[in-house]
Amino acid sequence: MNPATVVKLFVTPSKGWKEVVKKSPPVHQLFIFYVVPLALIPSLIIGHADQTPAWEILKLLNPRSLPLVGAALFVIQLIVVAMMAIVMRQLADLAETKVSFKSAFTLAAICPTPLWLSAIALLIPSSLLVIAAVCLAMMASVGLMYYGVPEIYKLRNQGQSMLLFGGILIAGVVAMGFLMVATLVIWGSLQNLTIAS
Repeated sequence: MNPATVVKLFVTPSKGWKEVVKKSPPVHQLFIFYVVPLALIPSLIIGHADQTPAWEILKLLNPRSLPLVGAALFVIQLIVVAMMAIVMRQLADLAETKVSFKSAFTLAAICPTPLWLSAIALLIPSSLLVIAAVCLAMMASVGLMYYGVPEIYKLRNQGQSMLLFGGILIAGVVAMGFLMVATLVIWGSLQNLTIAS
């Protein structure tokens, strides 16, 4: 995926999504060359948090378990993106429309882009700036989803579009909750292992 196309999604969302729909790469390319590198950003920052200003925010973590927590976060993110694509494809029934897995995966891959990039804020030693960056990233992700749903699902009816957007938004919140809980469970397990050893 061309970075200029992603920037266009923020500047002119409708035109940007139309271009994404026309020039969308195959699922495997989008996964390998877009999702994997972006999912690495928060994982690497968490994995090496003891060497960054983020350590002040994350000092509850055991420094020896950080690489494992980062690796677990990376794997969970990849699974969540694929699961969201499956859920988005199934939610098309809400709007009485059909969508290909490729289109659903494109939406599932692009929408979390601001959230992945917001992890860079962990390099700043300010909790308030990190919180502000994450809040802005959440709003940007919701905006991408809002403008992407009508284009990906080819909906012209505003009611159907809003219904589908709401369903996908709820699924996204559940997926984000799962991501956080799974990461915390893994972190807790690793903390117990390091205490026992």
